[in-house]
Amino acid sequence: MPLITQGKTNWKFLLIVFILVIIVGVVSLWYVKRLEQPYQPVEIKKSETADWKIYSNEEYGFKMKYPDNFKISSDMYQNGVVTFIPKDEEFTPGVNIPTYLISIGKISSPLFGQQLKDFLTNYVIFDPSGMHPKSFNEFGERKIGNNSFYFIKTGLFEGQLTLSYFLSSPKGVFSFNLLSSKVDWTNPNLDIEKDQGHLYLNQMLSTFKFTNVTSQATCIPNWQCGWGPCVNGAQSMTAIDSNDCGLSPTGISIACPALARMCK
Repeated sequence: MPLITQGKTNWKFLLIVFILVIIVGVVSLWYVKRLEQPYQPVEIKKSETADWKIYSNEEYGFKMKYPDNFKISSDMYQNGVVTFIPKDEEFTPGVNIPTYLISIGKISSPLFGQQLKDFLTNYVIFDPSGMHPKSFNEFGERKIGNNSFYFIKTGLFEGQLTLSYFLSSPKGVFSFNLLSSKVDWTNPNLDIEKDQGHLYLNQMLSTFKFTNVTSQATCIPNWQCGWGPCVNGAQSMTAIDSNDCGLSPTGISIACPALARMCK
C-alpha cells in the first residue's frame, strides 16, 4: 500500500503502521518487565490436618486427628468407643442431634476375607427401612491414608445422611460412622462426597493409625477353615489365619473339608 497516492497522503496506511508500532512497544515492555521479576517459588500449602487435635486410645491401640472445631462428646453414639461433635453443640441421644456426629466403634474380633464380608452384610442396617444389604456388592472400597476401608451409605432420610466405613485389622473390625443432620436430602443432585461432615470424616481417616502393632516376627497365627477368594464364580474351603500374620498355610496341621460353593 503506497504512502502517497496521486499527491495525497495515505492516512489509512499511516494509522495501521502507528497501531502496529504501539502494539510492538507494549509487548516488548511487558517482556522486559517479566524478565526483571524475581523467581517466585510455588507455595506449598500447610496440611489441613497439621494443627488438628490428636485423639489416642490405649485400650484399643489407635490414634487419629480430629478437627480443632470439634470436641469429644460425653455421650456415645451407637455404643461406640468415642464420638466427635462440633465443640459449640451438644449431643443427647434421642433429644439433641448435632450438625455433624462422627463415631468410632469396635464391632468384632478379627475377621478377614469372606467371613468379614458376610459379617458386614449382616451387620449393616439401612435407615429407615431396617433392611440389610442384599449382597456385599453394595459396599465400596476406598484407600485413605495407609488403610483400605469398606464403606456404604446407610441412610438419607428427613434431612439426615448416615454412612459407615469399616476397617479390618489384627486388632479387630472397626467402624467409623457419620451422621450429618442438615442435609438437603430431597435434592436429586445431592453429592454426598461434598457433604462437609463426610469431608471431615475422610480427613480424619487419613490420619488413623494403629499403635503398638504386633510385628510379624511375634505374630501368632490362628488358622481356621473358611471360604477362600472367589475365582471364576467358585470358592473352596481353605485355611485362613484370623490374625493375618501374613504367613502361608503350607504345611500347617489343620485339615479343611474339600468343599466348594458358587459365588459372585
